[in-house]
Amino acid sequence: MRSDRTPRHAAPRAGTPRHARVARRSGGIRGRRRRVLVAASLMLSLVGALTLSAKALDPPPAETPPAAALLGAWVKGDAREPASQLAATRQLEASIGRALDIGHSYVPWGRGLGSLPAAHLAEGRTPLISFGRGGDLRRVAAGADDAYLSSLAREVRALGRPVLLRYAWAMDRPTRRSGTTSGSVFVAAWRHVHDLFAAQRAAASWVWSPTAEAFAGAGGGVDQYWPGDAYVDWVAADGFNPSTCDGGSGWIEFGTIFKAFYAWGSARSKPLMISETGTVEDPADPARKMAWYQNTAATLSRAMPRVRALVYFDQGGRCDWRPDTSAQSMEGFVRLARDPFFGGSGEASPAPTTTRPATTVPPTTLAPSTTTTRAATTTTTTPPSTSSTCAVGGGVPIGTGDDAQTVVNAHGSGTTYIVKAGVHDRNFSVRPRSGDRFCGESGAVLDGGRSLQFAFAGQATNVTLDSITVQNYNTGKQRGAIQPDTHASGWVVRNLSALRNYWAGLMAADGMKILGGHYNDNDQLGIGGNAATGVLLDGLDGDPATFDGPELARNHTLHASCEYEAGGMKWDAGQVTIRNVHAHHNDCRGLWADMNAHDALIEHNLVEDNWAEGVLYEISRDAVIRYNRFYGNGVRAAGWYWDGGVTVASSFGVEVYGNRLSGNYNGITGTQQDRPDSTPPAHLLDNLRVHDNLICAIDGEHPTGVVADNGDNLAARSISFTGNSIQSATCQ
Repeated sequence: MRSDRTPRHAAPRAGTPRHARVARRSGGIRGRRRRVLVAASLMLSLVGALTLSAKALDPPPAETPPAAALLGAWVKGDAREPASQLAATRQLEASIGRALDIGHSYVPWGRGLGSLPAAHLAEGRTPLISFGRGGDLRRVAAGADDAYLSSLAREVRALGRPVLLRYAWAMDRPTRRSGTTSGSVFVAAWRHVHDLFAAQRAAASWVWSPTAEAFAGAGGGVDQYWPGDAYVDWVAADGFNPSTCDGGSGWIEFGTIFKAFYAWGSARSKPLMISETGTVEDPADPARKMAWYQNTAATLSRAMPRVRALVYFDQGGRCDWRPDTSAQSMEGFVRLARDPFFGGSGEASPAPTTTRPATTVPPTTLAPSTTTTRAATTTTTTPPSTSSTCAVGGGVPIGTGDDAQTVVNAHGSGTTYIVKAGVHDRNFSVRPRSGDRFCGESGAVLDGGRSLQFAFAGQATNVTLDSITVQNYNTGKQRGAIQPDTHASGWVVRNLSALRNYWAGLMAADGMKILGGHYNDNDQLGIGGNAATGVLLDGLDGDPATFDGPELARNHTLHASCEYEAGGMKWDAGQVTIRNVHAHHNDCRGLWADMNAHDALIEHNLVEDNWAEGVLYEISRDAVIRYNRFYGNGVRAAGWYWDGGVTVASSFGVEVYGNRLSGNYNGITGTQQDRPDSTPPAHLLDNLRVHDNLICAIDGEHPTGVVADNGDNLAARSISFTGNSIQSATCQ
């Protein structure tokens, strides 16, 4: 999808589809303050000489103030590369005015250690390395993965300094490969990995980390997963305050989240760690996130002194845990980081002058309508407002006869431009400056005349485009009329129409918000994902009760086939939230995730009358598809289990529920094929949960279910279809 590289999949040879589709068969995934590391004794100085492994730690006398606790963070940065994550970690330290004690990193199953742990050591942070989640614990316990794990252990040993190892964290939650983990299997795997690393002489202390909910009894509680005192050095927990984000039930303070964990852990002679935590904003109270951080500091010092480390989860996405989503939030996090509990002075440094845009918090989910009929939903989406909202106070005009780039070059960053009404004929091709805003008067049309390549492009961040029509741009292959660089973060695109462009109307960038608008009649795609992450498509007001989301309609296959790249929207690599979208009558799929997409939320959409699948989630992982309506998709009737209202192909960790389907070629299907084009871990149809959907078909011959064409035994996978209602008549 990116324009700066060749396609992920080579263009198909004549007569050959990009992905092989099989016929139906019978039977058918710095100068820095440093903690003193005494390598000879493998100890971390905590003023009171608390050892990193803490095997001999006794509870301190009640009257003795505990040593300063450690503060750490996982900081995702703008990209998955270690250099970006390291730079983002340094930026966080600059913002809070102190060094971090712990630098957190993740090792995907089957991959090497990477360069981030060594970089953390070089800059004075103790590495916390989370690894092993996603592996098959039965194979691990039996020694089948010893070659890989031994290699990883040797990489840890080569660091030459003690580290913290968090193996198979959140074991009480289902894994991608094997679903819910049994306690006995987990304990056997943990002990085997612990002993294997010891045999390789890896200097490490082991962090055992269920979720906070499990300490309160969820999933049968944590006792079943306890490997024993000799195998655990730190007792930890992950817990978050999602408020109403991602189905959360409401605001939860830090003390409430970790109360049961603290009671359970305090009964053991081990130091306690908060290994992942974070909070979102409260849209109704801008100061509430700041107060959450301040309450956390007070709770730790007054009620939870045995917590010896806290590692923050600094990452945006569907739920935005990042501390700098607002100036007030960042001020609260600075106060937490500089609290005396973590060895600080208790004084907050000045808040940063810029903050990152907060991710829209999904509203409380609504049940799908039971009265909507096809006849009432086939009209074109019409946003309730067609006038710009960003031009309050005026701005610099760009007239229909002006060269737009010349006007922009004459002004500094952060300028508001008024795009005047009328047709801007082949004179509007702009690389904005960061913070620029382009606000269209009613009737403002940018026409590329099939000669200009783009209307907006480049590396600028935090650009706003509002109420403009962009049409007839000659984008070139796999590019859009609106084409920011993938990591040009913070763009807001509101109420735009991108029509009749050579390839795509728009290519997304990291954190882009696409609110309302029309992305119709383009030669290949309405919207392309561009390998961006944290992208949001939603209505102008973000309310799923009012249907004003982006329209993706009548996009064609004029330069490549449907098996290559086409449809309403196609994305790869990054996570997206797609809500309140109307995707219809596309000459391919309505919504298509392909190749390493992850953590998608697809809800409250109307997807109908597309030539192929309504939603195809392919060679990807971890998605929630809920409360959508899928009508009349799969017009081409490709056969086998393709062209479902929803088709999950060689992907894992997908939940499909609360949807209404009628008249699609197939219902909800899952397919497994050998996919040599996937990346580790192997993309298996696994951990698929399909429940509580209403599935209506034209007749009883078209399936809902799963199938493999490569001989895999799907009965051994974690796949369930429960509580679905299926009827042969169409839903009216």
